[in-house]
Amino acid sequence: MASRTNVNDRHFLDDLAYNEDYRRDANAAEQGVREAAVDICRAGAVIFDGLEVSDGTPAGYLKVSAGRARDKDKYHILVPSDEDNVEPADTTSDTLNYVAIRHKWSDTSAANAVKTGRHYNRVRADGYEIDVSTTRHDEADGWVNLARAEWSGSTWIVYTNYPDRSRGPARDVAFWTYTYAGVLADATVDDLMFHHGLNKDIFAVPFDLVIHRLTFAADVPGVGLVTFGLFINQVEIVTFDVDPTNMRTISFFDSSGYVACGVNDTLQIALTNVSGYDGPTDISVVVAGYRVGG
Repeated sequence: MASRTNVNDRHFLDDLAYNEDYRRDANAAEQGVREAAVDICRAGAVIFDGLEVSDGTPAGYLKVSAGRARDKDKYHILVPSDEDNVEPADTTSDTLNYVAIRHKWSDTSAANAVKTGRHYNRVRADGYEIDVSTTRHDEADGWVNLARAEWSGSTWIVYTNYPDRSRGPARDVAFWTYTYAGVLADATVDDLMFHHGLNKDIFAVPFDLVIHRLTFAADVPGVGLVTFGLFINQVEIVTFDVDPTNMRTISFFDSSGYVACGVNDTLQIALTNVSGYDGPTDISVVVAGYRVGG
């Protein structure tokens, strides 16, 4: 928390208010706003509205629309009008161009200090800088990612799924449970799990999602090592080893997310038991993550 002048002390009323008291309290008020924004919007960069990327007026250039965002430390980024003529990093066909924006201070109203006559800028305002690179910008460095763009030779193809575009302010938790009834017998092929009681179906994700946690549980432990894999669009993204002899429930978590899914991407969980023994009985896998878009 920010430090503030102790105005509630009874001796403060008999003291003088110093310049550093005002500066301390003004900085504390600004920091308090950012801390409240973190509480509401959670950690990470967030885009409130606008800041869409599209074709610029000159061919081959990009445009960023007016909008508002906050970086990971919740410094305010405000673009009051469209930024046209944004120069790309590379217009070679199929070359990735990552567009991002970052907060920077804008100093104006130059004057001389009354007591010393030394020159300084009396006004400091929220400003911004836009950058286009062939590598994705890191939110940890204060960047807010806006889009990934590829030049087709005549126009820009723009992608806005996370992490190419930073999240919106609300990140709802979403989770689904996959089940497998009975004993997971020893086999040499993957065995798909059931979803919502349906027969090993391929589940279509209903919105943009980043998967952060997968939890494995079994009613009765088995013998030997088994694995389960997360499949997106029938491609295995990551696998986990589970030793049911040690525990019945085990959770796997990644803070940055195992995978970002788009609307209608398919989600499957497959079990594999090649231990030579019967595996666990009555298994469930819970897939959990944050909803990051429509």
